[in-house]
Amino acid sequence: MAQKIDEESKRFSLLLTDVDRYRIKYQTREVDALTDTNIVIRFVSPVIFTYENFRYYFLKNSVIKEVSQKNFLRPDYVSYEEYGTTTLWSLLLFVNDIPTIEEFTVNNIYVPTIDSIYRVARETIIDAPTVLKEVKNLSPSIYAKIFAKEQKVTIKEQDPFVVQQPPTNLYFVRQTFDITIPIASQQFIDLAVDAIPESIVFKIKDKPAFAYGRDYILMKDSAGLNRRVSWSINDVTGSGLVDVIDVGMILEIQYAKEI
Repeated sequence: MAQKIDEESKRFSLLLTDVDRYRIKYQTREVDALTDTNIVIRFVSPVIFTYENFRYYFLKNSVIKEVSQKNFLRPDYVSYEEYGTTTLWSLLLFVNDIPTIEEFTVNNIYVPTIDSIYRVARETIIDAPTVLKEVKNLSPSIYAKIFAKEQKVTIKEQDPFVVQQPPTNLYFVRQTFDITIPIASQQFIDLAVDAIPESIVFKIKDKPAFAYGRDYILMKDSAGLNRRVSWSINDVTGSGLVDVIDVGMILEIQYAKEI
């Protein structure tokens, strides 16, 4: 029997991985003049804060998978194939730096493991809104559709969980490199300053990032500083990027340095 869209939406909203559970929620209270009862107005922020805070954790716990042409423009199809639900399409776009569905036409993407997704969800998502300053002079007849009966919010007690934030003694650098014949031949680039290995995001412009250790590695340069990024098969654990990086391409690299 076919499922109606309202039934499907309700079922998805109950999932722990539903995108709205990753957003910051706000609420304010107002008195309904028509019924003289207390009502709650909720606002959903566009910021998906959980994705932002755990971006590197998702990348670390991802595998690279090929996207077939039949799934171009359809990240929801890929989400269903990987996780059994379409609700995680937004996470796939975010992790792979793809800003819109129309640009979901890449050959390979990073796919976070379902275990990493559930761990972040279980340990960070608390569906409890933040109370805002009370709003005055709202017309119930106009705003009645966004009103809801006030309910007590029960927060399940959890073990303390510290959100992974970058240390304050770091500054971040972004560089681009035009691949010339000498660079393609030597199979490495030298950064402007020494970098922290786990902070590096290294990719071809407009493509998904490469995997540290397997595709490229940070090495010491001739001055003994951590500034050399090599993709030679002699330095990495995988096959390197000799057959991927070619003359005329633009490399983008972001990294952090201790102050």
